[in-house]
Amino acid sequence: LEQNLQHMQRKASAAGVALRPHIKTHKSVWIAQRQLEYGAQGVTVSKPSEGISFIQGGVRDLLLAYPVVQPQSVAELLRLAVLHQAKLTLIADRLQGVAAIADAWQQQPDCELAVAIKVDVGLHRIGVSPDSDDAVLIAQALRDRGVRFAGLVSHAGHAYGAGNAAAIVDVARQETVLMQQLQAKLQAAGFTDCPLSVGSTPTALAAEVAPCISEIRPGNYALPVSYTHLTLPTTERV
Repeated sequence: LEQNLQHMQRKASAAGVALRPHIKTHKSVWIAQRQLEYGAQGVTVSKPSEGISFIQGGVRDLLLAYPVVQPQSVAELLRLAVLHQAKLTLIADRLQGVAAIADAWQQQPDCELAVAIKVDVGLHRIGVSPDSDDAVLIAQALRDRGVRFAGLVSHAGHAYGAGNAAAIVDVARQETVLMQQLQAKLQAAGFTDCPLSVGSTPTALAAEVAPCISEIRPGNYALPVSYTHLTLPTTERV
């Protein structure tokens, strides 16, 4: 475990990017605290209930990888974030989500809140299409509601089925291309501050971090699952 945590932090630090590990696999406040001690910027959680547990456990910077569609689903999370002075980043992939987040924030205006736009880079589960104008419309809606825009986030979950390291690298490259294209579209629309956050353990292990990336969010790497097909050096296999 310690070796895995150190290896990923070294890779993030060498690339000059922030590491915001996903806790969906270990769901352990203790492991998250170790990740933060090694240099992680914050954590990524899957559900509001997980976010509540980790805020109560002392984590003060969270990204909720959950497309909010109803304000009540994050009401308690925002309340506790204010109570514990924690930063929150939520995600949206539709205008309904922007409205829900803004309504929840209106009830907790002291919450240090930002919203990132989730991009579908190939998993086809949630997220805006990189080819559409949805991201620009969502960013404009965030600005109209006074909510800080936190850039773009993606999850290349389809990398798990890629089969080998070379194919995973191709997934990572395509993810980067799609994110950069959408970033350029947003910047042309006036959203010049548009950081890119990507996350999956296979791409984080097999591929180099592209210079345009600001943050990586792998999660499974922490525990000793077998990823030896990524041909890492023996001393750094997880």
